[in-house]
Amino acid sequence: METTLARGLKDVILDTTESSYIDGEVGILLYRGYSIHDLAEHSNFEEVVYLLRAGATGEERRRDPVDL
Repeated sequence: METTLARGLKDVILDTTESSYIDGEVGILLYRGYSIHDLAEHSNFEEVVYLLRAGATGEERRRDPVDL
């Protein structure tokens, strides 16, 4: 089977997701409803990973740990 690489977003299929929201025209990037700027400023790597995987914040993690 031959693999062909497309440049840019050519032939990329779009779908909906609950983990992120992007509005490139306005400059918005949200992960699980949280601004990427707020996450970068106020969260560490582990908290962001937990948020993306479990859909919960660090505070919720302390109450209900999930095995990552």
